This record gives sequence, C-alpha cells and structure tokens, in this order.
Amino acid sequence: MLLNLLVHGMDIQEAIEAPRVRVYVDRTVDAEARIPPDVRTALQSRGHAIRVLPDYSWVVGGGQGVTRDPNTGTLAGGADPRRDGYAMGW
Repeated sequence: MLLNLLVHGMDIQEAIEAPRVRVYVDRTVDAEARIPPDVRTALQSRGHAIRVLPDYSWVVGGGQGVTRDPNTGTLAGGADPRRDGYAMGW
C-alpha cells in the first residue's frame, strides 16, 4: 500500500484497494485474481507456486489509512473492502 501511495502516485483509497499478493518462505504466492494473468505466469516461470485468491481476499491483509496534504492540511481517508473498518483523523 505504501509503495502504491508514494511511488505510484495513487490516492489513499486507490492504494488500499489495489490488488495484492502474499509471499511465503517456500516461494508460494497468494495472488488476488485481479493480478493480471501474464504477471502470474511470469512469477510461475521464476519458480513461484501461485494460488489465485478471490478479487478481494482477507488473506492478503487489511488496511485503513489517512493522508494529509502538506500544502492545504486536507485529510483524506481510505478503508479496505477486505475487512471491517474505517479511517478517522482530525
């Protein structure tokens, strides 16, 4: 989520909702179905065992977040559809 926010320029809600993976020590990768098939195939060709999860799966974690615009002080919140929760700040 943090890379999506800081590197890829997504807003907080986009960063939280973006497709996710979970990697295990044995090179198994849980990948949400929204990860493109060509990406999953490329991972398999590198020796990873891919398990395809539903589009939004609790297995890859959950997150809520708040960002603050440094110029205006405006707060923006995001909540994860994978879990119950909400963002809050003041």
